Amino acid sequence: MKIAIATPLFALRHGTRTITETLAGQLVEMGHQVTIVTCDRGCAGDYDPPEHPTVRVAPAFDLRTAWVLFRAHDAVILIHPSSKLGWPAVLARRPMVISHHVWFVGGRSMADMSRRMLLGRAPNIACSQAVADTVPVQCTAAWNGVRADLFDRMPVPGSRSIDLLFVGAMSLDKGADVALDIIAEYCRVSGPEACARVAMVGPKSDDVDLNAAMDAKGLPRDIYRGSANADTVARYYGDAKVTLVPYRRESFGLVPVEAMACGSCVIGADRGGLRESIGEGGILLPLGAIPAWVDASRSLIESDVEREAIQRRAALHLRHFDPQRMAKDYLDALAI
Repeated sequence: MKIAIATPLFALRHGTRTITETLAGQLVEMGHQVTIVTCDRGCAGDYDPPEHPTVRVAPAFDLRTAWVLFRAHDAVILIHPSSKLGWPAVLARRPMVISHHVWFVGGRSMADMSRRMLLGRAPNIACSQAVADTVPVQCTAAWNGVRADLFDRMPVPGSRSIDLLFVGAMSLDKGADVALDIIAEYCRVSGPEACARVAMVGPKSDDVDLNAAMDAKGLPRDIYRGSANADTVARYYGDAKVTLVPYRRESFGLVPVEAMACGSCVIGADRGGLRESIGEGGILLPLGAIPAWVDASRSLIESDVEREAIQRRAALHLRHFDPQRMAKDYLDALAI
């Protein structure tokens, strides 16, 4: 079957791109032909994924181009309810499913009403029950899958050199400030040498002055390792005993799933979609309870037995995030 995966967002290192690539790759492995259709002008150029060279990206910056592309396919998967891509799919009269990966926020503008009307034209699924509950039509949760080819990289037992790892944008939404508080307190109680065993990875953000924050907390600036591609992030996960996920507002959370797949123990905020992505596979704590985060981190870092117990629970939990299961959920929603 020829399937078009339509997404308005396809930026490098964006969660939507990761989800789209994972789904596309799995559908190809199942024997389908896949085209990623995007109106993201910055990311619709050359695309040649080495794992699945048959996947191509086609730009669609106007309604007619999108309509023509969708007419050439048997079905459409719409990642995010985008009017620019959704209505051409409706007009193309192809089976479609709409998937939600962020909280649905309604409004009274023409664009908001257009999106709201679009939801009634196809089945709706969401990356988590937390997101599904915000969608104003019937919506079923279908958890995202993790790319096993990238993240099944377990190091030799005992070889992890990073005690605490934070992966994500250095922003307030991702709780970078909370991560800094946890790291600073961990280094204070564990001794200054512990600063050499912590790392923060991800792009900087305008709403957190990272250098000033590290200086104010007495942390060396080299704990920030910069942005990284998927392969490098996988290596960080595989080298970390504990991954911190203090995200304030998260619809699902690929980071904790990826970290668990690499054998890193996850401690996350007890809120939003993290309750589902982390679940029984890690430890959930109130966002502002810094002493509790530090105590839980130290217990895992200092005890091989506790880490191994969490890793066993995570291995069971990860069964929910099989990419083949994710692809099957999407195909079932298309009902073809």
